[in-house]
Parts: sequence; C-alpha cells; structure tokens
Amino acid sequence: MRSVDHTDIWALFPLENPNPVFRTTLEGRIEFANAAAAALVGGWAGHLPASLLAALRELEPGDRGWEVHLQVGASWFSVRLLRPKEAPYVYGYASDQTALLEERRRVELLASFPEEVQDPVLRLGPDGRLQYVNPAAAPLLSHWGRALGDLLPEGLGESAPVELVDGRSIVLSSHPTPDGSAVWILGRDVTADRRARVAEAANEAKTAFLSQMSHELRTPLNGIIGYTELALDQLDELGAGSLRGDLERVRRSADHLLALVTAVLDLSKIEAGRMEVEQAPFELGALVREVAASVEPLLQRNGNTLELDVGDVQLASDAQKWKQIALNLLGNAAKFTSGGQVRLSLHQRDGAVVLAVRDTGIGMSPTELDRVFAPFTQADASTTRRFGGTGLGLTISRHLATLLGGELVAESAKGVGSVFTLTVRTGQHPPGAVHVPVVPTTPAAPAVPAFPSGQPAGRAPPLAPAPAVPDE
Repeated sequence: MRSVDHTDIWALFPLENPNPVFRTTLEGRIEFANAAAAALVGGWAGHLPASLLAALRELEPGDRGWEVHLQVGASWFSVRLLRPKEAPYVYGYASDQTALLEERRRVELLASFPEEVQDPVLRLGPDGRLQYVNPAAAPLLSHWGRALGDLLPEGLGESAPVELVDGRSIVLSSHPTPDGSAVWILGRDVTADRRARVAEAANEAKTAFLSQMSHELRTPLNGIIGYTELALDQLDELGAGSLRGDLERVRRSADHLLALVTAVLDLSKIEAGRMEVEQAPFELGALVREVAASVEPLLQRNGNTLELDVGDVQLASDAQKWKQIALNLLGNAAKFTSGGQVRLSLHQRDGAVVLAVRDTGIGMSPTELDRVFAPFTQADASTTRRFGGTGLGLTISRHLATLLGGELVAESAKGVGSVFTLTVRTGQHPPGAVHVPVVPTTPAAPAVPAFPSGQPAGRAPPLAPAPAVPDE
C-alpha cells in the first residue's frame, strides 16, 4: 500500500459519482454505497474485506487516503480510502481497472513471446528506428515508407485500419516501456470484424431491395389476380366459356408467383432479424382444422385420405405463424404423397404443444433429410421439376418455429414417408413475447409414434387410428 494524493470533492456528491463510492464506520461496517458500487460491495456482506480493513486501521484522522487493489469476481478495482478529520467514518472511492490490467497483461505477453503470437509486434527505439519485427508484422513493412505518425494513433487508443497486401486489415496501438527506452507497437487483426460489418450492410441492403421489389411485384400481381377472377365470374354472361381454362392457368400462375415473392420476402425478414412475433389469445385446434379444410382439395386431387387427431388447445401466441407452419407442413405432405394417407395431430403433453404431420409419401434418404431445411432445396432436381415449389417452405417454417420458442424436426425413410413434428414448450417465452400458459380442453393424446426402423422400402407404415374425441 502507498499513500496517495486525493480530493474529497466527490464525497459531497456520492450519488452523482459515476465511479463506486461507499462509506464505512471506523470498524469497517458499510453504511452507504452508491449505485455504481453495487457490483463492488455486493459480496462483502456489509463489512469491508480483510485487505481494506487492514488499510482502514492504519488511517489517521485527516489522512488523504490509501490505495488497495482487489479482485471482485472477474473484475479488478483500485480502492482508495479517505478519513476526514473529526469524522467517525471513512470514505471509499473505487475505479474499475479490469480493462487496463488486461491490456497491460496482453502487452507483457506479446512482448515475452513475440515470435509465437499471430498478431504483429514491433519494437521502436528512442530514435524511432525499428529494433524488432516478428514474422506476423512483416506485411506491415511495406507501409513503413509513410511517416510513423501516419500509422500510429495519437495518444491512447488504436489507429485507423491499415490495409495489407495480403487482404488483412490491421489496427495498431503503441505502448511505451516504463523506462521510456522503447515503444512496443502491437497490431490487432480486424479483418473478420470488417468483413462482418460489410456482410451486415449487404444483408440490410438486400432486405431493403427485396422489400421494395416485393411491393413493386405484388401490386401488379394482385391486380392480375383480381381482374382474372372478375373475368372468370363474367365468362358465362359474355358467352366466352371456352376461355375459362386459359384464365384458370393465368390465375394459378399469378398465385404461384405471388407465393414465391411472399416467401422470399419472409426469408429476408427472418435473416435480417426483422420478423416480429405477435401475442394474442386464440384457439389453435380450430385454426389447424381450418388449415386442413383449405388443403383438402390438394389431398383429393392426389388421391390421399386425411386423418385428423386434433384437440382443442387455447393459447396466446402468433396465430398467423402457427397457420403458416401448419399450411406448409400439410401442403408438403399432400404434394409429395399420391394415393396414400396423411395424418395431422395436435395435442398438449408434458408441458408442450405438439403439432405433427405424418405422410406415406415418397420419403427422403438420409442425405436428403440432412438438407431438408436448407433454403431453395428439395430432394433433388427431378423432385423440383415433378412437384414444383420454391424450396423455402420448410426453411421458413423452422425459423418461425424458433421465433415461437419451439423446434421443428423431421424423420423420414425413402419410399416409406415422413413425419414433421413441431414442439413448442409452454414454459418458455418466445423471443420478445409475453407467454400465456396453454389451457387444454381435451385429454392429452398419446405421443406421435417415432418413425419405425427397418421398414421395408416401398411399404408405408400403418397409421395409428385417431382416438375418439368426446362430443362437447
């Protein structure tokens, strides 16, 4: 410990002091601590630690203070004690020295092992000449033709990034030795940080572009769809029924293009972190049954039968996102299944809401299953040509599941079928949302059985019959 010069002006305004300030009795009992001192004194149980108590006992009335360094958790503080004259208390003033000590240790480490470190290390003599350059600093020598002041920062802090011939970006900081005989120049590679910022800016620009383009595309598409539907309604009155097939193809094409534009925009919002989660109470079972009814025509067109096992589940969440996930999963099952069965189940069990869609469709190999949630991806090129689609539905569905605080997983076997299961735990809060517990109104149903192993290729596993739902 050493006596230090100190001023007690801040003792008059401890609440306004941005640094930790506390007051103790002469016995070391803490009487007061400002807000900035909470992290420092929080673990002291109301009394000074031994190192500060020893310093306090050496203080005489009017002493200008003693300085003690101590560690609190992962932080280091410099604490100065001041005992005013004719006062039965002692003030403590502290400052967080963690960053300074870490930088000092980094400098000492780099100076001790300059050959081994990956960052540039140079040493300048008192005349400004280079005394040492480690291998990592070699590319900097091509910049040394400029004045030293152009490369090094003024005073404390770091320099502006220096672009090296190998594509890296380096910032420099200077650290004089205590005796003033030399200056260590330390470099820090910020290439990854700069690339991340460039990528973030590019992503924001992409999102803005897609948002603008989606508006420009959706406006005329909605006009095409609206006028096509109007023309379809008036075909018989105009005696032009022969055009119905052509107009139906126009409407289907416009609907498909509109869905594609919407999907790309949704994905860009998710990637940019701009997709919001709304919270409102709704009946999930009714919503899922509504989705099933909307997909029924596609199921019938492919000769599939639909089995529903849907309980009534009341919750507060984002109904639109639940609907989009259910529509994507059920639509995929209907599209990739022909002459088979699709089973949709919804129940609450073990503190979670579980939505599962099982089909007896074409299934996927392990390799295809590994990339099923990747954007713009389907099983293979022939699948895209045969079934169509953008390959974005499952990607968006998994992201939406995460936003809801849940998880979407897939199981599949080639030639047997697939199971997609969405699980959202009711005890977890979705990001940025206030959770309202789920209230089940029907008994919990059995768990969706795991996909059978060892199932012969080309044969679909039997679908378990749905348990009877009691009449209301």
